[in-house]
Amino acid sequence: MTRMPRNQLLDALFALFREREQWPIKLLREKTQQPEVYLKEVLSEIATLHRSGEFNGTWELMPSFKGDGVGFDCCRDALQRADFFSSFYVQIKAEGMSQLYASQPSNADASMDDYDDDDDDEDDMEEVME
Repeated sequence: MTRMPRNQLLDALFALFREREQWPIKLLREKTQQPEVYLKEVLSEIATLHRSGEFNGTWELMPSFKGDGVGFDCCRDALQRADFFSSFYVQIKAEGMSQLYASQPSNADASMDDYDDDDDDEDDMEEVME
């Protein structure tokens, strides 16, 4: 078994937990086709393992991730932001800051006609007489 990317595994796990609330690790391994150690690592971030009682040995989503996917949307948004900044950092490291700034448009090329000097300010003001 090879590891799938974490975000894909999270998507798969949330889909499974929408089907039913409790899952034994054996069934989760069959459904996701992921190594047990990796699966448990990711599960521990979003679910709890029942160690006793009626559901002993099964995993259940943490309350913050239950419901209409609100918890997961926040998690997914945070992961997307982290991915964006991570790739931005890699780009800076690879190309260097000078290369990054060189690719940005410069305002030096703008013509003076683009700016409104507003020489008419004197005409717009009222003269105050005492």
